[in-house]
Amino acid sequence: MSNSTYIVENGEKRLLLPDGSKCDVVAPLSLEEGTATRLIESQRTLLANINTNLGTLLTVAGGTIPAQIDAAADLVVGYTYLDAGTIDQRIATATYTSASVNASYRDTFSYSGSSGGYYLTGTTRTIL
Repeated sequence: MSNSTYIVENGEKRLLLPDGSKCDVVAPLSLEEGTATRLIESQRTLLANINTNLGTLLTVAGGTIPAQIDAAADLVVGYTYLDAGTIDQRIATATYTSASVNASYRDTFSYSGSSGGYYLTGTTRTIL
């Protein structure tokens, strides 16, 4: 970038963008003492921030997205089945949708066993 403005903030070099936002500057890795430790700590902080922000994305005013969908007056639930129409029929997925929440989620069910003796072994929830 030409005419770039760099600032030092909390001991770190950052690029100051025209809109006022800041971006970390990645420098070539050197073998100076302490560099590796600083990079590892930086990554640990970055991962912690991602984890915190992910929780925020899944939680909105009024509770988690699934909780809001479940409480919605316009909740619609759709099912798909494994071995439909047979004695082994069982739910494969349940999809929960609410237009007022403008969101959906799906529970996918896992089974073990064999004909006449299937049993639930797990459930996976996916926000759609």
